[in-house]
Amino acid sequence: MDRTIKAADLRPGLAALRDKRDKKHVKKCIITLKRIIACMTLPNNDMLQLFPDIIDLLDVSVPEIYKLCLLYIINYAKNEPNRAIEALPYLVDGTKHSSSITRSLNLRTISYINLPEYTEKALKVIPRAFADSDPLVRKTAALAVAKIWDRASVEITNSGMLDGLNALLDDSNITVVATALCSLIDITERTDGLQLNLDYDNAKIAVKTLPECNEWYQTYVLQALTFYVPQSSKDASSIASIIVPRLQHSNTGVVLGAVRVILYLTRYITDESTVHSLMKRCGSPLLSLLSKPPELQYVALCATVILIEQHPYVFNSEDVKLFFCKFNDPPYVKTTKLDIMYTLTDEDNYQSVLPELKEYATEIDHEFARRAVRAIGSVAIRVEPAADRCCTLLMELVSTKVEYIVQEGAIAIQNIFRRYPSRYESTLSQLFQDTDSLDDPRAKMSLIWIIGQYADRLDNGCDLLEDFLFSFLDESLEVQLALLTATMKMFLFRPAKAKDLIIKVIKWATEDCDHPDLRERGYMYKRMLTGNVETVKKIVLGPLPVITGTTQKFSSQTLDDLSLNIGMLSSLYLKTAQEVFAKSKPRKVADPNNHNTDSLHNLTSRLRHDSLPSHSDDSFTGHGSDSSRTPHISTPEERSNVLELRDVLNDDLLGLKSPQRSDLLDDDDDNDRETNQHLL
Repeated sequence: MDRTIKAADLRPGLAALRDKRDKKHVKKCIITLKRIIACMTLPNNDMLQLFPDIIDLLDVSVPEIYKLCLLYIINYAKNEPNRAIEALPYLVDGTKHSSSITRSLNLRTISYINLPEYTEKALKVIPRAFADSDPLVRKTAALAVAKIWDRASVEITNSGMLDGLNALLDDSNITVVATALCSLIDITERTDGLQLNLDYDNAKIAVKTLPECNEWYQTYVLQALTFYVPQSSKDASSIASIIVPRLQHSNTGVVLGAVRVILYLTRYITDESTVHSLMKRCGSPLLSLLSKPPELQYVALCATVILIEQHPYVFNSEDVKLFFCKFNDPPYVKTTKLDIMYTLTDEDNYQSVLPELKEYATEIDHEFARRAVRAIGSVAIRVEPAADRCCTLLMELVSTKVEYIVQEGAIAIQNIFRRYPSRYESTLSQLFQDTDSLDDPRAKMSLIWIIGQYADRLDNGCDLLEDFLFSFLDESLEVQLALLTATMKMFLFRPAKAKDLIIKVIKWATEDCDHPDLRERGYMYKRMLTGNVETVKKIVLGPLPVITGTTQKFSSQTLDDLSLNIGMLSSLYLKTAQEVFAKSKPRKVADPNNHNTDSLHNLTSRLRHDSLPSHSDDSFTGHGSDSSRTPHISTPEERSNVLELRDVLNDDLLGLKSPQRSDLLDDDDDNDRETNQHLL
């Protein structure tokens, strides 16, 4: 549409409607109005000049012209409030028109425009529309209450309009009932003081109306059912059994809504066999949604993630093949499928999953390849029979010397070493063949941890560690902490070879680095080395906690929120509604024993005045070792090295004047105070 169109050019077309001599006067007026509506989408405020002409057309009996005029008024009312007020009497009269469509259009327009005068009239017109003989007008009235709620919530409550909205739940027309539920849900979710409660009778009536509703109204009803709190396991089972046929619906939104309600109701069903049966029936429709377009696939996959988190048995071992990635899947679908594949992998199907993961690790998409390598390592930790095969695959991938694969492989292997200590030591030499290309701090930390943890098994451990220490002062804090701890372990395993390294590293940490965490650990090691060596070994080389491969991704509170929002926008981010929408009202799965069993018709009286797993975080910088490999310094030469190191630390680093323990502590305290003053 040309932005140069002027209002003066269009005014004759509006005036043509009054020219009865022209047989095409109605058609010309409609064409002109459509051109005006098209200009509204452009930054062309010249159309505002036509407001008086549009108001003059409100007394025309042609429905199409009337609709276009109302659309114009809705769009420009905020720009010309005085002109909009001039049109208000016509709209109020229109709510009494003989045509139900005209009454509905006028009521919708009055409730839509955010002006005090319009809101005042809406409060008077809506109660009359509740009793209208036509269901279209009653449905529009139900939606109008939600539209003006933010502008006149006090007036609506005081006028008893909520009671009228509740009364529509007993309406004979199904669409009116569904619309009233939608309006009530919208009002309660935007208001801290209102709580929507459904009793069993109302819930059963709502469920039985589902077959007669179209897709939109079915989603409204299903959403409302998540506000129903069963008072017994029998009630929950009864409602769930009626909803089950909705799982076979052709509309994705209806299917996901049914899954959401059934998953919610299982919280109140005590019979495990019933819960198991219902969850199995929810799994098949989600699998059928994988044949939909990618966007709908992703929604179904997110729902699958939430479902598996609560009920891991939903799918059989063989079902994991249905989640294998296709060549034309978009990245967001591939990533979610990969997470589900990892979760479903077990002792029965890992042999078919691992080759698939290996193929993904060679994908051109670097981020997806990294995730695949990470998944292989996670499978090894969670499924013990698969550990040997996973380790072999990881070493094959590392041997390709592709930079990002090597780095992720190092991280995965480090976790495997923690999960199965002393089981895969034969692979140690292959890991350190090409460490110069590493630039990921996590990969460096993993290899450094392995060097320190297996210092007694690596003959060239000191040389490997010295290669990493070459850039100590330029590394990130995490890598520096890992190097400091690994050097300490190396010294305890090989005192003679690592004596110079530990002195150099502690000096760097305490004198040349400014970060307080690194300096603090350096001072701690410095003091420990001037004390009892056996005590140092117990602290630094103590047993590590065993890591386990858990598939749990969410806390119970987050999982409750996600299960109540399956198919909603927040579930696509796998976050709570409050994290996605700051003003969203928090919801919890209610306790049936403490719930108010009043009917939904008493809504106005119910006021409330309350407003892939990582296992390596603690291993990079933690102290510990396999207790069966704790070194014992027994030879005279080893004891001499330890004593010599202690003397060096006392004389060169600590500046002690006396080897007595009391002097050592006093002097160390002075140094610590000086360090704190320096940092301040």
